[in-house]
Amino acid sequence: MLDKVRIIPLGGNDEHGKNLIVVEINDDIFVVECGLKWPDKTMHGIDYIISRFDYLIEHKDKVRGYFISRGHDIVLGGLPYVYKRVPAPVFCTAVTKVFIDSFMAHNRIKMDMDFHIIDPNDDIRVNGRRIRFIQTASNMADSCAIAISTDGGNIIISTSFVVDNNFNPGYVSNNTMVGSIAQEKTLLAMYDSVYAERSGYTSPKYNLVPLVEQVFKDAPGRIFVAMENYDMFNIERVAELAKKTNRKIIPFDESVIETFRNVSKEHRFQISKNDIASLEDVIRLRPQNVMVLITGFGDRLFHKIQLFASGKYHDKRLKLNSSDTFIMAVPYATMFETISTDTIDELYHTDCHIMYFNKHEFLKMHPSQEDIKLRLLTYRPKYYAPINGTFKQLLANAKTALEMGVGLNHTNVFILDNGMVLEINDNGAHISQEKVLAGDLLVDGQDLGNQDSQIVSERKALSDDGVVILGAGVSLKQKRIVTGPDIQTRGLVYVKESDSLLKEISKIFVQAINDELFKEEPSLKGLEVTIKELVFKCVRRHTLKSPMIIPIIDEIDK
Repeated sequence: MLDKVRIIPLGGNDEHGKNLIVVEINDDIFVVECGLKWPDKTMHGIDYIISRFDYLIEHKDKVRGYFISRGHDIVLGGLPYVYKRVPAPVFCTAVTKVFIDSFMAHNRIKMDMDFHIIDPNDDIRVNGRRIRFIQTASNMADSCAIAISTDGGNIIISTSFVVDNNFNPGYVSNNTMVGSIAQEKTLLAMYDSVYAERSGYTSPKYNLVPLVEQVFKDAPGRIFVAMENYDMFNIERVAELAKKTNRKIIPFDESVIETFRNVSKEHRFQISKNDIASLEDVIRLRPQNVMVLITGFGDRLFHKIQLFASGKYHDKRLKLNSSDTFIMAVPYATMFETISTDTIDELYHTDCHIMYFNKHEFLKMHPSQEDIKLRLLTYRPKYYAPINGTFKQLLANAKTALEMGVGLNHTNVFILDNGMVLEINDNGAHISQEKVLAGDLLVDGQDLGNQDSQIVSERKALSDDGVVILGAGVSLKQKRIVTGPDIQTRGLVYVKESDSLLKEISKIFVQAINDELFKEEPSLKGLEVTIKELVFKCVRRHTLKSPMIIPIIDEIDK
């Protein structure tokens, strides 16, 4: 009897980010990746979004380990929050651990995890099951795909890779390991879908240096380069280019220093102290010998650049001028399209030379169609389930597989939404009628909320339409208002325009209280509901806004 396999994506499908795949084999659960995604601009006060993991909590005694493929926030950012509730060994490379530690330090999370450091090409056993790691070419050093053995063949999961044989150590694809595992049966393959709509190979458009090398040679003044801090491959290449063109690398802030520290730690690449200068050295250095590096992650990088460009950044030692060149070396991403556009627009106010790239010129290191095809031809899986991407991207990935003529068709290619269950057993593979609870958990600081929380909607209302606060003290015995009423608004209308509106709100407030007080059994809770409705209608009629209404009515008889 073959192993009973269940595949449950809890995050990453029909979205960008918060990757989390549950691989359940008999009574063992292996969690592949545990990431986050970034909130959109309507989610005020929310730092991160991670996957709901109720299923892991319910089956925590079956969880044998977390397998983190690389040091990127969409892969590891949810781990500290999930691990706290569902502890289990964490398997990752030394480089990936550096970025997990850095993420926890950045968020002031103190936790001792049970780390098991592996080589990116290790062959290990977890609870008796063979698990192999396959080094992949990605923009994080020592990234890897994961192959989990079953009686019916290997389950191979790869969430970020490109086909390229020209990398230096740390970024090379281990084709020897790929060929070895390809000699065995592959039960199921699961590949990244972010670039599945794109024809051809991703290589070589992930490499920044060919795009900017001439600029480094010809720029008349200082060069500023903004990059995502997880893009280790290009950070290293740009640092080498700066050295080659006799430019000192100046870290913009502590984030860059931390990035250098992470790149150097547990990795062969080293940045010499002689290649780095401080902000204090900017004045004494010739502009032609300066490269300022700005790094960050998510929308925080763009916010940092906007503040700098507008002159509002807290450190005033640098200011852009007309002889400077600013290179926005951040590949296009749908979730950051608006803020990226706003940031570039802000940079144009500075009169510096600006260089940025469209979505066809500079790519992240996700597999395009030919990358996916080559891996499918190599492993020839019995079943295929695209992962990580919007629904449209998942469909494009599946379509690529169907057109290849390697035995994949509509009966053995599965598109899974988060929470769907793919079952594979003696009778074949099918999508189960069971639906596991999936969705979003909101991280506000170090605390978790849930998708149904009113916090986000309340914050949005506060930001967009303001708030009306009404206060009064009442005596139920005397049936009268003793203190107040006090009416205050914030973010609703200008003070000069508020007088008539406040008078009407006050009138409604007092009348509602008096009507309630003279009832046989007055209810202050019911009164608050009534006031919210009446005042909301009044404000909406006058301003077309939908503010939060907060009535505070104290009973003084207590």
